[in-house]
Amino acid sequence: MNRKDFYLVLLSALLFSLAFPPLPLGFVAYFSLVPLIIALENKSPSSAFKIGYVFGLISNSLLLFWVGWATIGGTVAAIVLLCLYTAILCGFYALIQRRWKEGALFFFPFLWVAMEYVRSLTEISFPWLNLAYTQTYYLKLIQYASLWGNYAVSFWILCLNLIVYLFIQNKKRRGLATALFAILIILPYIY
Repeated sequence: MNRKDFYLVLLSALLFSLAFPPLPLGFVAYFSLVPLIIALENKSPSSAFKIGYVFGLISNSLLLFWVGWATIGGTVAAIVLLCLYTAILCGFYALIQRRWKEGALFFFPFLWVAMEYVRSLTEISFPWLNLAYTQTYYLKLIQYASLWGNYAVSFWILCLNLIVYLFIQNKKRRGLATALFAILIILPYIY
């Protein structure tokens, strides 16, 4: 991983971590993964795996430090093992990116939500860091969760991230990206 990618991953992990309670900064989640997506552009699966692991290591360290009050060994194990989820996600995304190029972007929300779902399974499930939890201060905005659950909220946040990414990367379509972002914010309020 080069220095630019490291700084992008660091920025993404910091923004991702700031979006979670107790800080009332849930709106940061709407663009927190954009630097990560930029860092994953045209990467090999092994490079993407490393990027995902570093992202997980930083964000999990910032979000799960408090588990150390109960068990230091458990904290270290949780942080080190939970990084594998984002590492595998990023590696798999790189494989898809090789095949579908820019079209792989549209798989990213599905992959992330699948990761959150898989992380919630088995006896050692760990659903504490789902993106949906960043929206706890915006209850009026996430009422549709009563129909489709917290994974729908995570999917919505990921779609917002993709729109911000497209806004940054495609200057010709900024108007469309702005309109889509506004629609994805307004529709939940209407519901």
